[in-house]
Amino acid sequence: MKMIYTLIIAILIVSSIGCIAATEEKYYTPNTKSPDIKITGDWQLTIGGDYDVAGTLIHIPEQTITVEKPTIVSVKNEKYENIGIFDPKAPFWCQGVRVQGTSNGETGARGSLDAKSFVVKGDPEGKVIYKLDKDYGLGAEWGFFGRLANENIVEDRTKGTAMIDANLLDQESATNVETQGSSIKEGDTVYVDYEYAKWRLDTIATDKNGKLSYITGEAGIQIINPPTLPEGLYPVCNIFTRSNTDKIHMDMIYPITELRKPAGKNEVPAIKTLLTRTYDKLVNKKEICILYWGDSVTCGGSVTDYDKYVWQNVVSRELEKKYPNTKFRFETTAWGGRGVGNFFETPIGQAYNFQEHVLDLKPDLVIMEFVNDTYQFITPDLLVENYNKVRDIFAEKDIDWVIMLPHFTDFDRASFGTEKYRTEQRWYDKWIRKEYCEKYPNIAVADASVLWGHLLFEGIPFCTLNVNGINHPCNEGHQILANGVLDLF
Repeated sequence: MKMIYTLIIAILIVSSIGCIAATEEKYYTPNTKSPDIKITGDWQLTIGGDYDVAGTLIHIPEQTITVEKPTIVSVKNEKYENIGIFDPKAPFWCQGVRVQGTSNGETGARGSLDAKSFVVKGDPEGKVIYKLDKDYGLGAEWGFFGRLANENIVEDRTKGTAMIDANLLDQESATNVETQGSSIKEGDTVYVDYEYAKWRLDTIATDKNGKLSYITGEAGIQIINPPTLPEGLYPVCNIFTRSNTDKIHMDMIYPITELRKPAGKNEVPAIKTLLTRTYDKLVNKKEICILYWGDSVTCGGSVTDYDKYVWQNVVSRELEKKYPNTKFRFETTAWGGRGVGNFFETPIGQAYNFQEHVLDLKPDLVIMEFVNDTYQFITPDLLVENYNKVRDIFAEKDIDWVIMLPHFTDFDRASFGTEKYRTEQRWYDKWIRKEYCEKYPNIAVADASVLWGHLLFEGIPFCTLNVNGINHPCNEGHQILANGVLDLF
């Protein structure tokens, strides 16, 4: 896992470079000098300059490195029976049938499918070749295709692939597509040829004398790791290949300027001053009920083992270790595809009414994760209104409140036009820090967003930690969320 990878690097630095001070914080200090990285050919990088590796300066003489091309897979005669309708105006996670090679289990690996290579046939021999935009539609970016309709599309889009943000789906205004003349009929079997690129993270590393090496990572779909480095090598940058491109681009280059920050190293827990009631219960061995309140991420979306990996269970285990004489009661209320406001809109007697599923559990502390609230799907005014309502109710009932600033999602990437955006750019994060962290008592911020933003400096594209390519973190991603909470304790 990437966590292990970065910690191994820290250990290697300590054992191999004798002049580094023997303090843990030193291993995680940012690099004050980074080498210059230039594209000097279709698949060539020229790298040189001084490189500060955890406080020790390595001089890298200018060297040209050849980057390995993407890992391309060719598929022939992949069989699809009774393919569904393709609707280009549907949410991208349910536009049609997932292409098998690029499927990550919920959607498709974005950018992996080569659209120019995609051919749909009526038979394995290719005697019948169907036409794009006449017989079938293709959403190449996310790897979906389907037959075009000869009738209006009326489908329940809450069934199908990712189904992670059902609140986005407006069933009443579902797109109607009318295309006459498609030769693919309901029930037909088709055969598909295509090429796709597996994702890969390679590492360019240096030894202590400045000699560069290129280490190839293991190719895969969606969840990939950089290679483990041999002893004595230190990472300079990672190369992220995901598409069938004919040359390297700057957006594929991820310089490594910092190592991963350790979590939960606070000598004085932040809750001592921010959440005094919670701190008193923990250190004075009293009973405490902690409620985890959230959306599909808190439901455990995409972790391989809910009990072991979902963020709130990680937090619970660590709190029990740190405060062994405190009697804990842990509760979880999680509703996939929803935000805070949906709990207020839900009547009593239905899941998930705010009174019954939050307040009636009588929590002393609520730790809240709603990545859905970070999207621009509701107005800022309504979001502020919902959070102010929660704040007032919790204050009246003496409930402490931790708001998680959650992980990065593809909606963020789409908003900012890059996967290399900074954590301070997201409106939700700025608003929570300013309006709640600074102004109101009995509210604290668990800043998992900062830890996810730090991935950029570690050379890790954040999309490689979201299993569905959108907003469901992998096991390691949940650990990062948990670390954001544990930093308070």
